[in-house]
Amino acid sequence: MQVTLPHKPSPGKQREYFELNTRYTIACIGRQFGKTTIALLRHVLKAIGKQGQYWWVAPTIAQARVPFKRTINDYKGLIKRVNLSFMEIEWINGSVTTFKGADNKENLRGETLHGLTVDEAASLDPELWPIILRPMLARYEGWADFIGTPKGKNWYYDLWIHALGSEDWSRIQACSKDSPYFSESEWDEVKRVTPEIIFRQEYEAQFVDVGGVVFRNIHECVYDTLSEPKGNVQYFGGVDLARTVDFTVITVLNANRELVYFDRFQDTAWSVQKRRILSVYEKYKCLFCIDSTGVGDPIFDDLALAGVRVQAYKFTNPSKRQLIENLILTFEELNIKLHNIEVLLYELSIFEIEQLVSGTIRYSAPAGKHDDTVISLALANWITPSFAGDIIDAGGDRVMTGSMYD
Repeated sequence: MQVTLPHKPSPGKQREYFELNTRYTIACIGRQFGKTTIALLRHVLKAIGKQGQYWWVAPTIAQARVPFKRTINDYKGLIKRVNLSFMEIEWINGSVTTFKGADNKENLRGETLHGLTVDEAASLDPELWPIILRPMLARYEGWADFIGTPKGKNWYYDLWIHALGSEDWSRIQACSKDSPYFSESEWDEVKRVTPEIIFRQEYEAQFVDVGGVVFRNIHECVYDTLSEPKGNVQYFGGVDLARTVDFTVITVLNANRELVYFDRFQDTAWSVQKRRILSVYEKYKCLFCIDSTGVGDPIFDDLALAGVRVQAYKFTNPSKRQLIENLILTFEELNIKLHNIEVLLYELSIFEIEQLVSGTIRYSAPAGKHDDTVISLALANWITPSFAGDIIDAGGDRVMTGSMYD
């Protein structure tokens, strides 16, 4: 059968991956390399080369739907039938590829397969391959392709090490700029705006220990900068609210990201907290960014009604990650100046990064510790502009505000 491929692997790492021919392959590849494109090429060629049952397995149904739709569009000439409800494609030779989500791994049991592609493998349950998927290949001695970007040193790293030196396995590691889609200028820009540990993992495709120190250069950024307000200086404040167990923290930076005001208190009535925030506002005339999640929502409303220039920040895991990684970059660029405040420096030094089994990155204080000063500083840093008149709103968009400081 003569097959016309819709894509052609580019010379270098793409072609090297495309030509791997062992029973099992593991590809550890950076973002936007084109790994899905090459993995689909490999999968389709194998499926039409030998009649059988094949799967494409992704962490979720939603993630599996993307390559399913792409396959329908790119390989129309090789498709005999499509079942949209079951995300199933029958090829012209009678082979069938089904696109599956691993949301409920128990629903994946029972099939006999000739081969499968495991997409975003590092984000899957560690038990999925050895207990559920591997036995499905036994009858026909089927093949398996694993593709993904590292997620710390989890089970995918163990599989990567296992593949080393095994005759049944081949492996390839490629960073994002090994593809034709990533220019040198784009690579340099992404590296500039991405925290180092995230860049190494997501773009350089390195297996890194995601843990340990989050903020670097803390002590290199310490100066005696607490100061009284000056009329010609713009100020930006971050407020992390709490009532009893945690602390409310108010932090104010000037336009040069120099810490000029810091206050931390606990077990204080909401009415008193609002007065303290109003007092800081009257003193510095700053734009505040305030945690408006839960109890913070009515406080934000009251402050706005009182005439305070304030922006809300709703916390979810993704929004907290964005907030913290913005602060990480600020420290890496030595672009902030702190005062020698013991509790602030301590909470910055113990702040942790954790990679969950799902692959999600989570930032927080260690169990039993506080991170209120970190969050307050991060909120102030978030709205401190890169240049005068440029404000970042709570959604992350930059808004030109020419008259705000007139």
